[in-house]
Amino acid sequence: LGVVLLVGAGLLIETFVRLKHQELGLDASKVWTSELTLPGSRFTPPDQRRIGGRPQWDKLGVFYPEALDRIRAVPGVESAALVNVPPLSPEMPEFFRHGRRRQSETHAERWPAVTYVITPDYFRVLRIPVRHGRAFTEQDRAAAPRLTRTGPAEPGVAIVNEAMAKRYWPGRNPVGQEVALEGDTWVAYRTIVGVVGDTLRSALERDAEPIVYVPQAERPRFAMALVARSRDDSVHTPERMRVALREFDSALSISAVQPLDRVLGSALTHHRFSMLMVAVFGTLALLITAA
Repeated sequence: LGVVLLVGAGLLIETFVRLKHQELGLDASKVWTSELTLPGSRFTPPDQRRIGGRPQWDKLGVFYPEALDRIRAVPGVESAALVNVPPLSPEMPEFFRHGRRRQSETHAERWPAVTYVITPDYFRVLRIPVRHGRAFTEQDRAAAPRLTRTGPAEPGVAIVNEAMAKRYWPGRNPVGQEVALEGDTWVAYRTIVGVVGDTLRSALERDAEPIVYVPQAERPRFAMALVARSRDDSVHTPERMRVALREFDSALSISAVQPLDRVLGSALTHHRFSMLMVAVFGTLALLITAA
């Protein structure tokens, strides 16, 4: 048992050393992050405040971009964006199909990919390079979101990472290809407009997984994560951002504003603790066996 535990500790040490030198695909320096949550009742009419009630997506779609304007006006902030999950956090994939069909008689045509809902400056804030095509703009939104008897009526846009491009369009440039995401409510299908560099979804992830990015304006969320790049390391920037958001809407729930570097460090600290515990118990088991 002691030998097994020590071998496990050795593998954990090897993984930790690899993580220390691993490229995440993004620049976390001088980036602040916080989780924002808006009460579900904020943009839901009183007669719709029940299970299955439909929020006013058009108003929700413009709420967070207006909040970002307040953050960008904070002294010391260079750029800011939103994403549906905090950077370096794992996320369950959803399925998509090639072309415009959202449904199919066979599951063999469904392919997994993690979906990130972002605002246009997301790649700029984290300095994720655009390899082909373009990034999102403020004009990327379904023209007139509406539902028909067969589902959403309007098309939208998407951006994929290099891992997704290589896996599902090997040897080809996917820009211009059409995909249908099963998680879409207001968009019928999406045209790929760009390919960006790979990023890891977790601090403990070895290889990048397929990721598809969609505009926040086409898939509004009540909860989003803020990422903001500062021009310097001023300790006053986090509090200034909190004040700006509070003044914008007091109903907005704001978690602690912390450096993105610290988020990564927390993941490594947890891994380091696990490594230490396995090594300690392995050593104790060997001593007991030798005695």
